[in-house]
Amino acid sequence: MKRNTSCWAALLGVMIAANAALAIPWLADLEVVGGPMSRGNLLVAGDTTLNNTSVNGTLKVTGATTLGGTLGVTGKATFAEAEINGPLTVKGAATFEENAAMKKDLSVAGRSNLHDTSVDGTLTVTGDSALHGDVVADKKLTVGGVSLLKGDVTMEKKLTV
Repeated sequence: MKRNTSCWAALLGVMIAANAALAIPWLADLEVVGGPMSRGNLLVAGDTTLNNTSVNGTLKVTGATTLGGTLGVTGKATFAEAEINGPLTVKGAATFEENAAMKKDLSVAGRSNLHDTSVDGTLTVTGDSALHGDVVADKKLTVGGVSLLKGDVTMEKKLTV
């Protein structure tokens, strides 16, 4: 028996607009060609595949969601919590408004401005260092190589050579 799907599609659009429930088994594989419009809620039980879909308004997803491919966001994205299992590349400035903890090494290419910095452990500097301000060493100072002290040198205790 051949069914007239265009009539059924029109009927389906009317039933959806009226927010009616469908329980017609042979409509399980219904294909609608054209643009039916729903003015009410659309409830789909089971897996759904949508191709080239636009949402005008708010998209609310409840439960775990998997996105395959690239996610493009224009505008602001807000996450209550995010976990990224792979490399993260940020193009543009990044601001952290709370503490940031690194569990592994931190590599910085370019300049770093660190204000009020404490190092808990050994600080190793490779290359020239310029310290513009007072330097305080509370314990022993070991200098290897040639030293050039410009200006007056004051010793509060004895000098052993």
